Amino acid sequence: MHEHGSKRFSPKKMKKLDAPERGQMQPPAPLVDALELDGQTVVVDLGVGTGYFALPIAEALDQRGGSGSVVGLDVSREMLDEFEKRARNRELGHRTTAVKVTGEGSLPLEEGIADRVIIVNTAHELDHRPQVWRHIRRALKTGGFLLIVDWSPSGPFDHGPPADHRIGAEVLQQELVEAGFEVVPMNLYERFYAIKARA
Repeated sequence: MHEHGSKRFSPKKMKKLDAPERGQMQPPAPLVDALELDGQTVVVDLGVGTGYFALPIAEALDQRGGSGSVVGLDVSREMLDEFEKRARNRELGHRTTAVKVTGEGSLPLEEGIADRVIIVNTAHELDHRPQVWRHIRRALKTGGFLLIVDWSPSGPFDHGPPADHRIGAEVLQQELVEAGFEVVPMNLYERFYAIKARA
């Protein structure tokens, strides 16, 4: 999510987001299940990229009927354009919205807009995390939750960011508690930690 700096994932590497290894390491289904969707759920995907998780979530919402939708936020216009194109190709344009983020200090989220917020493989890129957590807590409806999935700092390091870019789960959990969330560690994927933070 960085506007500058080396931690931000480059749109030039967009193809890596669809690599077969990712399908093995992070199949979307466990995360979609963890979101406990119903037909009306509004999900915000912060760092949506090309829609690797957002599109399966939109499909699951579509199957349930109702007015549920996914709002994809990203700093990269290229990523958002690709996300919108894929949503149209899968006939999910009516379930998805792409929103460009100009900076972490001003996430374009109205108060109480979201039932769920997900941040997958992106929390380690955020420069102003405490501010982001406050924004998200405000955007979540009562009883809604944030789900963070990120790379384990203990490795392995054959995929993902280098060791010095990774953040431990306990650091994020402490920040989230300080922001007023009720935090529950989860186990979704082998190489990644997952944190559920209820507003």
